[in-house]
Amino acid sequence: MIAERYRRLRVRLRRVMSESERAWTAATLLMMVPGVAWFGLRAVIAVGVTVVTAGIVVRVFHRISGGQERNWWWLSGSIIVGLSLPAQAGLLPGEQVIGMSRDLWAIAPAAGLLMGLLVAFANRVGRYRFEPALVAIVMLQLMLGSNLIADRLLGRTGLFHADVMDAGLARRAITPGSEADERRVDVASPGVAWMDQRGAVIERRSMTESLDVFSAALRSRDRVGADEVEEWRRMHAPRMGDVVIGAHPGAIGMTSAAAAMVALLLLAWRGVDDARTVAGAIGGAVVVLAAGVAMLGAADWSMSMSMVVLGYLLLGTPIVPAMVLIATRPAVRPVSPRWRAWFGVLAGAMMAGGVLVAPMSGAWVGLLIVHTLSRWRR
Repeated sequence: MIAERYRRLRVRLRRVMSESERAWTAATLLMMVPGVAWFGLRAVIAVGVTVVTAGIVVRVFHRISGGQERNWWWLSGSIIVGLSLPAQAGLLPGEQVIGMSRDLWAIAPAAGLLMGLLVAFANRVGRYRFEPALVAIVMLQLMLGSNLIADRLLGRTGLFHADVMDAGLARRAITPGSEADERRVDVASPGVAWMDQRGAVIERRSMTESLDVFSAALRSRDRVGADEVEEWRRMHAPRMGDVVIGAHPGAIGMTSAAAAMVALLLLAWRGVDDARTVAGAIGGAVVVLAAGVAMLGAADWSMSMSMVVLGYLLLGTPIVPAMVLIATRPAVRPVSPRWRAWFGVLAGAMMAGGVLVAPMSGAWVGLLIVHTLSRWRR
């Protein structure tokens, strides 16, 4: 019975969506899985409201313009915009959660409205003139700023079944040997790995906020000593293992570089993506980040400490998800395959430079700059 229903669903999807549209939609939905794991089902609400709102706007403008062609290329882009939002965007109207404004529920519909308007404009000027999802994300980052900062994730006892936005939660500090109450938000202990934290919901500093502290220290002086870096890593940053698996607060689908690479493999397997763009972007980003660490670090930094800082900058920011989900989109990457690797190098270098200045939005702004200036690719 299940196999038969799956077969019928595939037949229906083939009638209304192209192969590339189906592949991109599947890849973006795959990126939602870590969001549900780390933040709960409110993440699905945030993404769903964004997609539905964008779909309504696109449909309205489609009827007004009297267009005959129906395409679904906007769907995956709307999901990407939803994935760039924090789980707090899944709040319901009038709902109150400790430490958060009631107005945060409006973030998701506002993001969907913006995405829908950009898609309608792109349909007027040409579908591949620009990427609406990238423009929408940058505009949201610049307009909303601190409202997009997340500070909660699910602990191992709440994985896949609890939710970070449960109303009525109260904070409490973790004490050794105590058992966490599932109706409480436990404040994370600095330097303790995610697996060792107690409680179903954990409150901790996001990786981008931690990197903001580090970036401010770099900008305020010429050098930062090894002792200062070690103190920052111990008191402000999550464990590197948590960063690798995406177990830190952040955007719904932008904390897990591992999930992004799985999505890249899916797109490459379906034949709608070119891994050369991502390979070039990673290479360009690593070179720029390594140069930045070498220039701004002190002489007493060890090689292992430099690699740790580079890893935080690369994996703790949206660089890798942006490479996979945006830099390889048909409206962004070059048409000619021979230019895609070089485009990736330039995009990765610009994203890395942006992260050194603004860890939260720098990757998106850097990619938008390259996207805007690379009109030669056509």
